[in-house]
Amino acid sequence: MDINMIDLMDLEDLDMLDTTRRPDRHRHRVNPFELSDEDFRYKYRFSKRFGEKIVGILREHLVHDPRGCPWSPEIQVVCALCNWARHEIQDDTADLHGVSQPVVSRTCKK
Repeated sequence: MDINMIDLMDLEDLDMLDTTRRPDRHRHRVNPFELSDEDFRYKYRFSKRFGEKIVGILREHLVHDPRGCPWSPEIQVVCALCNWARHEIQDDTADLHGVSQPVVSRTCKK
């Protein structure tokens, strides 16, 4: 194909395809314990205080992996709670918390 045959519309289509790629999940990770009590309960079906209690119980069992972009025991617990309480698909939970689906699966298994 001759490079002169490519028109601007083709280049715009390529730009559009580039923006539809999956965003970097790690940029969207926030601490859920910074939510209001009401928002936390709505999202995770538990009070924030109860969530903190669960984190305290499980903290030593949830290894903080230093590779790549590690995630805290708090995020691991709320991710599992959200997945179980709302009966979500693991991929949806992963997108919500800024991690991959296999990470959600391993966390729920722990």
